[in-house]
Amino acid sequence: MITKTVTIAPDGSLVVTKRDDGQGPGSTVFASAHQGGHGGGHGGGTIASTFIGGFLAGMLVLWLLQWQRRARHRAAMVVSGTTDRQTEARMAADVAALARRTATLETIVTDPGLRTAREIDALR
Repeated sequence: MITKTVTIAPDGSLVVTKRDDGQGPGSTVFASAHQGGHGGGHGGGTIASTFIGGFLAGMLVLWLLQWQRRARHRAAMVVSGTTDRQTEARMAADVAALARRTATLETIVTDPGLRTAREIDALR
């Protein structure tokens, strides 16, 4: 039976020991790797570097998910036939229409009653 043991040394480095207990009375050590805590060697490192690597991998996954979501949104906009410029133009026209209506309401509220009455009668 092969047994792997991973321990953390006092300096924060990882020690990996692999043993085969099925080879007779004496256990044979296949590999014992002691990786320095300063990024030297292969596959080892401190807990902090492992945490930073995991954090960066998580950020990459989140970025990819956002990119995919935006790509789907852009594809939906193309399928529906609208673009950002068309949407902006439509919204600008709506704002202009609202500004005209507001100006008309301000005129009705602030003008004297006789002038407003004459303009309403002229429209009939």
